[in-house]
Amino acid sequence: MFFFPISILIFVILFLLAPILFFLLQAGIVSVAFTKLGLTPYTGFAFFILSLIGSGINIPIKSEETPRIYHDFFAPRVITERKCIYINVGGAILPLMLAIWLLPGAGIFDGIYLVGIISVFLA
Repeated sequence: MFFFPISILIFVILFLLAPILFFLLQAGIVSVAFTKLGLTPYTGFAFFILSLIGSGINIPIKSEETPRIYHDFFAPRVITERKCIYINVGGAILPLMLAIWLLPGAGIFDGIYLVGIISVFLA
């Protein structure tokens, strides 16, 4: 059984500090990974933060409305549904920009070779 001051301390450690420590640990791992790619730790951390912020931004690419007929008991009714295709800034645009920036250092043939391998295995 925990007494009142100790339970508050456990609450603060587990529920308030643990997410902050988890975020800092992930940021450290990401900065080490970007350092191995040839970026500075500050640039890698900035890219990590920009990716997190950009993950909430979606840019619409294509939108169309399609009519759909629903049959009811009395009469059919037509409802238009809107379908939209989005591209995510943090998950697609920023990693693509980083890959394009890193491609000259890797060589064009290595890049084509790796894209071919990934395309075969993901297709």
